[in-house]
Amino acid sequence: KWVKSLRALPSDPNNNDFLKTDYIDVNLNNSRKLITNLNNLTESSDVGVQQLNEVNESLIRLHNIRNELSWLNNL
Repeated sequence: KWVKSLRALPSDPNNNDFLKTDYIDVNLNNSRKLITNLNNLTESSDVGVQQLNEVNESLIRLHNIRNELSWLNNL
């Protein structure tokens, strides 16, 4: 890929022109890992939100049932 062609570029130590391709490789790998982790977090968050919505819907149903059956408390 482009990093391999970048390795072929000349670097002049006298000009403090150090080409840090290993550093670039590490940063690319870290960026890929970060993007993967963010994608996984997004998926996990979506699942969590869906489960929370299902719980809220169930609580609403339970609340409605409790209100409908509240007359039984007066017996």
